[in-house]
Amino acid sequence: MRKTIILMALLTVSVAAMALTDNDEINRQWRKAPITVKDGGQTPNIITLLTAFHQKWPTYAVSEVLKHAPQLKDGQQYESDDDWRVLVNRRNGYADLSSNTDIDQMEACVWRRANGHRLFAVSLYQQHVMPQNLLCWYDYDPATQTLRPEASPVDEYKPKHKSSHIGWSLPMEGTDLQISEHFDHWQTAITHIYKWDGTRHHYSRSQINDFRYQWFAEDDWYQASEQGFSQYALIDPQDNGFPLLCLSKAKTAPSDADEYTIFAQFKGDMQTVAINDVMHQINGLYSVKPEDDAQWKSTDLVAYTSDEEHIGYYAVVRDGYINYFVIDRPFEDDGETGHQPEVIGYGSDDESIHIIHASIAQKFAPQLQWHNFEFIEEEP
Repeated sequence: MRKTIILMALLTVSVAAMALTDNDEINRQWRKAPITVKDGGQTPNIITLLTAFHQKWPTYAVSEVLKHAPQLKDGQQYESDDDWRVLVNRRNGYADLSSNTDIDQMEACVWRRANGHRLFAVSLYQQHVMPQNLLCWYDYDPATQTLRPEASPVDEYKPKHKSSHIGWSLPMEGTDLQISEHFDHWQTAITHIYKWDGTRHHYSRSQINDFRYQWFAEDDWYQASEQGFSQYALIDPQDNGFPLLCLSKAKTAPSDADEYTIFAQFKGDMQTVAINDVMHQINGLYSVKPEDDAQWKSTDLVAYTSDEEHIGYYAVVRDGYINYFVIDRPFEDDGETGHQPEVIGYGSDDESIHIIHASIAQKFAPQLQWHNFEFIEEEP
């Protein structure tokens, strides 16, 4: 009996020593708790600072990095049979545990500050805990060998839209910090680059992943990066949390009357929702009135564009995606003129050419806030 009690006590101590913290607990506490760095000295490397962080906030991902770090030279990585890797580069001040699976992951980075301090960041990802992504940001003071929490650019960042999901990436090489905005109904993302000045990071530029698209699901494909777009804006006419992407070729912030194109996703690709240029005119963005015999929903957003050949293009948008198009072409046959509408969609029952005659419930005239950007090639 005595042996059993002793064994259980030892087991309890062992489990307590291995107890890990999750993102929720760290998120509630890390800003309140400076961390003493044992033997930190004047120039602690990434593993020294990461060890101190782990002693305060132990996590599975960081423990695996520290476990494999002694065997890894700078730039080398340990590859697990379970589809994850550990990378350590002390010279570049970077370490991570990365995977394409849903296991816990992490990144850590060190920047040298002009005053002799270090800036230290740890990014933690846990699939099944909220918040899933957590960024801890510290100043290391060599005089006191202490990591003190401070606000990061992510803390100070103001999303361009309330429904955007914010992510970030620490630099494996160089010093740039990246803050990204993602949307559930987009296949692309907006990434904001922050440059390091020796003390802190400052916003530098914005980038959008390149994409291909069609005009109203017809004919040729175009590469967005080849069209001269240099400004972007987000519009959410119905304020329903599904913003649409607007791009303009203007070199300075265009007015709402200048040339721009509105995009959304349709059948897995980006398509034009509406176009305003020398050949096209946006005639309206509006919602339609519910009717008993209608094939549409009152929540549909309709974007109506006409061109110089008097063709009408109607894009019906639902929850940020294009549900279907109606192309209304004029025709002349034996002296008779008229219009011949065509539906381009999924073939569902709620697609109707009669959307072009729907009663308007509400018109929208969103104010476009333009921002500079550049295209980057989308990562595979």
